[in-house]
Amino acid sequence: EDDKEEMKEILEMKRTHDRLYNKRIARNKKECNQDLIIETQK
Repeated sequence: EDDKEEMKEILEMKRTHDRLYNKRIARNKKECNQDLIIETQK
């Protein structure tokens, strides 16, 4: 029973981490795209 609770917490943490990670990746991608656009406009 305790194991189930622990697994739930771990999954929850992993999900939160994945969400934050994906957000960061998306932001980095956006910034990279803007840099590319700026580069091609020069």
